[in-house]
Amino acid sequence: MSDLKTTSPSEEFEPNNPSSASSGAVFFDGQEKRKVVGFIKQKSFLSVAIDESLLSSSQKEETENQQNQNLSEASVEKQKTSLLHLVASKILKTIWKGGEIFKASKTSKASKAIAKQFTTAKKRKEASKKSYVQLTKQERNVLKSREIQYREQQRKANLTWKKRLLNFCVLLLCGMVTGVGLGTWYFNNVLSSNINWESAIAERPIIEQSAIDTQNSALEKFENGITSPSDLTLSENYQLALYNFANSGKYTVTSTGKIATIATQTIFAEKKFDGNIYQSITISTGFMNIAERAQMAYNSNSVTTVAGTNITQDSATWNGQSNTYTAEQYKALSGGLPSGCQNYIISSRTVLNDSNEVTVIETEDGQTLYQFTIELDPIYSALNYIEQIKYTSNLSSYPEFTSIQQTITIDSNWNFVSIEVLENYSIVAYGMRNSCTGTLLSTFDFESDVVI
Repeated sequence: MSDLKTTSPSEEFEPNNPSSASSGAVFFDGQEKRKVVGFIKQKSFLSVAIDESLLSSSQKEETENQQNQNLSEASVEKQKTSLLHLVASKILKTIWKGGEIFKASKTSKASKAIAKQFTTAKKRKEASKKSYVQLTKQERNVLKSREIQYREQQRKANLTWKKRLLNFCVLLLCGMVTGVGLGTWYFNNVLSSNINWESAIAERPIIEQSAIDTQNSALEKFENGITSPSDLTLSENYQLALYNFANSGKYTVTSTGKIATIATQTIFAEKKFDGNIYQSITISTGFMNIAERAQMAYNSNSVTTVAGTNITQDSATWNGQSNTYTAEQYKALSGGLPSGCQNYIISSRTVLNDSNEVTVIETEDGQTLYQFTIELDPIYSALNYIEQIKYTSNLSSYPEFTSIQQTITIDSNWNFVSIEVLENYSIVAYGMRNSCTGTLLSTFDFESDVVI
């Protein structure tokens, strides 16, 4: 005990002071003291290095924050605008395709059965390896095939979701990096029109005059002795039948059809003239329910419209909002008047296949009918019709047609029997461009045929 060294209070061990290494002499010999002192010094060196590293990281963060603060407000606004366009578009498409996505991601009954069998076998294997080993070779092969099939289905499901997520992230990143550029590209290339409507509409008077000229040509040929639709061009046959329609005393035209787009819209339309009042009814049901009745008295310059309520596929209650327009105002708004047959401009200039190829049809009751199909110019023949679609569908821009086909049937006196329309076009709605296919069959009922 006499070998123990007594320490004074000033020499007591200070755990936070590296220089107080001698205080360990009571417990350690010289070699152990050197180890302790070395460890303390090493620890101090690491502390300094860590502090410097943290300080360097903090300085970097301050520098980055300073650089981020130097971004101009204009750049931030551009990024927000682009991101808004992109996210809005993706959300709309995702909502519309939500059902398909859910269906694709939903686990089928077969997959659930395989998963259950695989899980049961796996538990059996973990619970008793002996019993698993005792499985027959055939049972092992069945279990292995089910495991492979189950994992493959899981891989495909994960791949589908990963692909969708990756595509969305890439578009989102592009929007953040390119700023307003991506939104501008989407508007200019997807939503904007490829047609110079201002230039095309400026030619509307010329195109409408060509229809008048075609009708005058048909009337002149008829006065010169032609007796069969085969003696006229397709556009002339149409215009001669249109002349008779305009001079009919009483008629009813009933039209039914549909438009296949985001959701199928059914169409019902009816035109009537009783000798005093022209009445046009249009009803569209499906994704949107719209009904309107327009009336115009004979030789009047005023058109009155009323919106329908309690709308069904072929009827409505006419007690909604009412408006009155001049004939010029209503035509500019909807593309035509209640007294018109249809709003297409059909002439020698707008019929692309204007020949004299007419098919003769003999009916069971001994009547002779004539049928022909016309292909219309998708821009100039629809210069009035685009106003009708924009008005009735409440669109912000004109539709763009890619094809318009009409199959027209007339009798031997050039009275309309039926008109069947097939058309393809696109519209911009809900931030997306949507393709539409429309079909409409109109049948004509005259109280008495007009004989030229």
